[in-house]
Amino acid sequence: MDERLGRLRRMKAFATGLLAVAAGVYVATVVVGGEGLLLGYVRAASEAAMVGGLADWFAVTALFRRPLGLPIPHTALIPTKKDALAANLGTFMTEHFLTRDAIRDRLSGAGVIPRLGAWLADPAHAEAVSRRACAAAADAAEAVRPEAAAGALVELASHDAARRSYAPLLGRLLAETVESGTHRPLVDLIVDQSHRWLRANRDVLAHWLKETVEASSVVAWVFTTDKRARRAIDELVRLAAQVAGDPEHELRRTFDKLLLGLADDLRGNDSTAASVDAAIGRFLASEDTRRWVEDVLADALASLRALLRDPDSDLSRNAARWVADVGRRAVEDAAFQDRLGDAVERAALYVVDNYAGEFTSLVETTVAGWDGADAATRIERAVGHDLQFIRVNGTLVGALAGVAIHALALVLD
Repeated sequence: MDERLGRLRRMKAFATGLLAVAAGVYVATVVVGGEGLLLGYVRAASEAAMVGGLADWFAVTALFRRPLGLPIPHTALIPTKKDALAANLGTFMTEHFLTRDAIRDRLSGAGVIPRLGAWLADPAHAEAVSRRACAAAADAAEAVRPEAAAGALVELASHDAARRSYAPLLGRLLAETVESGTHRPLVDLIVDQSHRWLRANRDVLAHWLKETVEASSVVAWVFTTDKRARRAIDELVRLAAQVAGDPEHELRRTFDKLLLGLADDLRGNDSTAASVDAAIGRFLASEDTRRWVEDVLADALASLRALLRDPDSDLSRNAARWVADVGRRAVEDAAFQDRLGDAVERAALYVVDNYAGEFTSLVETTVAGWDGADAATRIERAVGHDLQFIRVNGTLVGALAGVAIHALALVLD
């Protein structure tokens, strides 16, 4: 702004000085007097230069203020008409520049996608973009309240469970899980833990078995001993060990058949489906469920934030590689480039169609907030330097016109 103001002041001084020179020459010719040929040309040139310079000074000055402070009509146009000028400028921009055709032509000729892709493909740029994106994502995750998110998720699940049965979906998922063998790691864990528990608690189980059998009848009390109870529990432990060590054990296949039967019931048995749906409803309605979801979300968000803010995490490094890959594809993959270009064009045209009028409103609102004199000062500093050339040209052209008119008068005389 200081540089513009300095240029404006220098140009004003030059234009005013040129006008002063013309006035001085004219006064000198009047003082000297006489009717010489050369003197006549000089007087005519200086007189016309003075008139031209003064006229253009008046025209340029009248845009920004009242010349000499006089209340001359149609002067100080910018301070008095700034709101109308802003509205006209905004409307002109939206009608002739912010149009679908203009934006589409500009985008098609600018090569936005290849240029952006080449910039993103640079590892340094990709890392900078991914770092900022991760920081923004971490801030967004920080703004998420686990209690609100948990409540929204549980409410959504409850609403969905109320309008349809989840039992067929669970049955299909269970059947596909068993048929594909995806459940086997979980079964291995259950069997292994069961074997460990039986082995660790064999004495307690043997004592419990003996007391239970003895309480069932007098005959059982006579024939049941500690040794026999221990032998029965040991057999159970050995069976658990066999099941744990044999992936194809008969009991495992029996368990798979049990699960497949349950899956069929979930998909085709209305009674089973109703029981499962009722259990899901109770589960979702429980306050403990909401608290559990809230705890899970809080832990997940904390982990996500830590990963996003750690530049050495796999997530951060993969984000940088992903950004660079997108950039390379935008340069090398024509089909991908076309899809991105179409998306950018649709987004730009959507903004033009729905928010171009906001530009007019922005110009009007901004200028309306300026004081009239302030608006004139701002605009004069922006374009006043070039307008001073009008004054210079008016003075010079006036001088030339004066010479031509004086010559023509001599010829006609």
